[in-house]
Amino acid sequence: MNAKLLLTFALGLAWAGLVSAAPVLQQTAPSTISYVYGTDFSVMQYSGLGDVTAGVTNVDLSSSDSGCEATDFAGFPAGNIALIKRGACQFALKASNAAAAGALGVLIFNNLLDETLLVQGTLGTTFPYDTLPVMGLTRALGEELAATQGLVMRMSVDASVPEPGGLALLGLGLSALAWTRRRRE
Repeated sequence: MNAKLLLTFALGLAWAGLVSAAPVLQQTAPSTISYVYGTDFSVMQYSGLGDVTAGVTNVDLSSSDSGCEATDFAGFPAGNIALIKRGACQFALKASNAAAAGALGVLIFNNLLDETLLVQGTLGTTFPYDTLPVMGLTRALGEELAATQGLVMRMSVDASVPEPGGLALLGLGLSALAWTRRRRE
């Protein structure tokens, strides 16, 4: 096989190995529970990156427009994670209002009758909070968290990092290039 073709192939595979570390949603108090990405929670498109552990504060959950008004966050303890119910306005507005109130993360749970339907959505390309993790939850999980006293959660949304397999392929491609050069000499 042509060495340049082999190198190109290996480099392409290596770059394909650039994947995000798995997002994390974990209850750390009053007990420890880890939730399943893609089943219990999702990461909103254009979410900020970060690893946050903080208390959780419910935001106007009795209203159909939870989190849509800045006044919904009156008395919100800065440094907490906001738990918001889906509905009435865009996810980006809910998250922006939470950020303005000092939230370190945002959890938005579904308001639809199907308790297992996961909220998946976008914050839009102009969402300005690059360190504010925003996740969507099922209705069942959101209601469970809303009823938990003393709730502390960890949210982690990480940047893309090279996978070990991708780095190995990169090394293979570079080795093939060196071997081809040595063979020509």
